[in-house]
Amino acid sequence: MRPSPSRRPAVAATLAALVLAAPGLAGCAAMEPPQVSATGVDTLVSPLTTLDARDWSTTLDHPDLALDAVRSFDDGSTLQVAAGSVQVGGVATTALVDTAADGSTTTRLVAQDVEGNVWWLGLESSADPASDWLAGEDGAQAGLLLPASPRRGDGWATAGAGQAGESVSTVIATDAQLTLLDGAYSGVLVIETVDADGDTERQYYEPSLGLLAFTDGGVVVGAVDVLGAATG
Repeated sequence: MRPSPSRRPAVAATLAALVLAAPGLAGCAAMEPPQVSATGVDTLVSPLTTLDARDWSTTLDHPDLALDAVRSFDDGSTLQVAAGSVQVGGVATTALVDTAADGSTTTRLVAQDVEGNVWWLGLESSADPASDWLAGEDGAQAGLLLPASPRRGDGWATAGAGQAGESVSTVIATDAQLTLLDGAYSGVLVIETVDADGDTERQYYEPSLGLLAFTDGGVVVGAVDVLGAATG
């Protein structure tokens, strides 16, 4: 049997009284979730629309880029830091020179901001000069290379639109295990980068040791005698 219309207001009033009488219930609907401050890569914008958007450091000491000598890899390539600095838009950059087994070179110009994030400001390739770019020229923009404190799942554009080499990186792991010919490593940072053509590469870093390995066509290319060089 349907309730009499005259009794409906009494039911509504009773429910309202119960809600108001229940401790802590009044005003719950108006409560807002606590605000959480952005941290890590969440505070960054990549690519940079202008180099003035960051305060730049004069040093490059990110632990995952540790490199104080020529590093050799088992495909015959080497990686080393060039002497001196290269100015890009008024920012002093460090040149990381990758020399392939055939002698061709790819130079990445990087700089670190005062918060410890490393940015990619330019590229020079002896094998493909058409792919060269510098931030601030012909629409090219600097992109994040390594955040100061990488977290699993972080993702960012490593280079800005309008330049060859535009790519996106994602942190796959921060505590991976990696076994190379010269030993086993733990606590390895793994970053996956997908370029504009859809090609994928992974880089493996360990704090204080730097780049341990990378993938080339799905094959892991490992550094040679990293542990010996670090303890020698």
